[in-house]
Amino acid sequence: MLGLKLFCLIAIACSVAYWLAGVGCALVFFGRSRRRAHPSSDFTPPVSILRPMRGLDADMEANLQSLAILDWPCCQLIFGVEDENDPCVPVIRQFLAGHPDLDAKLVIGASGGGANRKVNNLKTMLPHARHDLIILCDSDASLAPDSIRRIVQPLADEKTGLTCCPYLWKNPRTLPAAIEALTFCSEFVPSVLLVEQTTGLGFALGATVAVRRRCLEEIGGFEAIQDYLADDYWLGKLIRDRGHKLALSDYVVNLIHPETTWPQMWLHQLRLVRTYRVCQPLGFFFSVLTHGTTWATVFLILTLGAPLGWTVWIATLGLRLASAMILQTIHLPDRMTTRYFWLLPLRDWCATAWWLLAYTGNRVTWRGSSFTLTPDGKLHSARK
Repeated sequence: MLGLKLFCLIAIACSVAYWLAGVGCALVFFGRSRRRAHPSSDFTPPVSILRPMRGLDADMEANLQSLAILDWPCCQLIFGVEDENDPCVPVIRQFLAGHPDLDAKLVIGASGGGANRKVNNLKTMLPHARHDLIILCDSDASLAPDSIRRIVQPLADEKTGLTCCPYLWKNPRTLPAAIEALTFCSEFVPSVLLVEQTTGLGFALGATVAVRRRCLEEIGGFEAIQDYLADDYWLGKLIRDRGHKLALSDYVVNLIHPETTWPQMWLHQLRLVRTYRVCQPLGFFFSVLTHGTTWATVFLILTLGAPLGWTVWIATLGLRLASAMILQTIHLPDRMTTRYFWLLPLRDWCATAWWLLAYTGNRVTWRGSSFTLTPDGKLHSARK
């Protein structure tokens, strides 16, 4: 019993160190970007934005409208849809008809050959891209007018082959959606910044990515990642393995969160943790030591509610909430997400449950389809 109590205290100490490191990295990263001069107006390469679409995303029309007001001199928009009967097709066509001045088109149909349907979609769109700088943008991302300038700025360095953006899910509309939004603002963003400032990025973040066409060709094109679930991770890794630098933009992409249900949230998080497990097995295993709220609760139970147990629990929870609030203020103030911070202990307890479930199987659900995940991160269709 004493050994388990000691282990809990060690895990809590690791968690606190991790939370404080995340705050420190966020302060350095976003402080550096704010002190930096405005992005150079001399670096304005033409870009082709590939936006794979499927189904009706939350606030889809508003997200599309954000693309019409991008402040960039030469920007080509390409929308890709697998099926003519997809419900998003009429919405895209209405958007295109309302903006005839845009250099934009809709491509219908997806190349086969890969288990990852999103990458199959990208393969179909790529031949229509005229420019050498390719931006991959998820369908639920809303971009600000100055976003392209900030996203491509790191590519002014010719040694940089890819740049990507941290992202957050904004404006949750249900309790499970709020738990996912809390996951991104209190865990995902600080962990990415911690990696960026210690070892340097060795992977990409998929919400919005800018990549040089020649770098994409060097790794064998999208075909090189067409069978992987974490296509963004492998895109960045393969490009870095070829000797190119990866950079993290200071632009934070807003993803508009749908009205997620509890089962949808659970399946999505299960997909994420099982993906993390196969991509970074050692890092994922030890990530359980950062679940301080859970370990403080276990310690409280082991002490049978003694004053020491309550002291540790209250102190741990206070540090957790304080660090999360500071992080939220630093990278993207969002009142809607902030009002759900009382759910943070529940989110942390769920994270421990997801960590355990990551080791109980290899099946994931993605966009309504079921897959099995191989030890190297590849997808295979699975019968439900």
